[in-house]
Amino acid sequence: QVQIFYTVEGSNAVLSGFLIGEQGENLTALQIAKYQAISGNDIAEVLKKNSKTLFSTPTASLTPAEIFYKEASEAKWLSFGSRTDGGENKVFYVFMDPQDDASLSYFKALMKKQRDDKSEDFMVRVIPLAHSPESLAYLENIYRSKNSAELFYRTLIENKPLKDDLEEDAQASLEIKNILANSADILRKRDAEKLPLTLFKDGAGQIKLIAGQPKDLDALVDQ
Repeated sequence: QVQIFYTVEGSNAVLSGFLIGEQGENLTALQIAKYQAISGNDIAEVLKKNSKTLFSTPTASLTPAEIFYKEASEAKWLSFGSRTDGGENKVFYVFMDPQDDASLSYFKALMKKQRDDKSEDFMVRVIPLAHSPESLAYLENIYRSKNSAELFYRTLIENKPLKDDLEEDAQASLEIKNILANSADILRKRDAEKLPLTLFKDGAGQIKLIAGQPKDLDALVDQ
């Protein structure tokens, strides 16, 4: 179990507990999740992301849109599709609740376009949100799976039944709730409530945001 201690500048004091950021985010929970992701234990498969995000870069020189995009890119997302050139355009961060009808319809449309239109090369990074107890229970099952993205796809797109036989694991549940709380905070700080919400960079590198389902999915992907 990871425990983080903080030193007090100018003294020999050491503190333990939760460090809360200026926007109300639980920084300690995020640091623990990132350290565990690097350590390679079981929950790391759930929390894993690039270790370069362990220490965030300064945001003072970034615009509000760039900060929004940065926070989304460092959130816990599930990836679908690929970008063969490694570029950031045509990478879509989608905030969605898997139990929300509009979100689910949008996700299905995106997956259908990826499957049917091989000429389009785009990536969808889903940032799940839990706005109900049902969504929370579902996402705990998803995140505790070794193949979270695959299970998310198969249960929502292929209607595969989700097994509900997980053993009680209070630590894993807490870490997953912290992940979901961090994702929710990204939108809460900006009073962004309408789902689904899509954040992306267009071909010119401009950051754009669409709340709700896009009117023209083809036009969205072609940007």
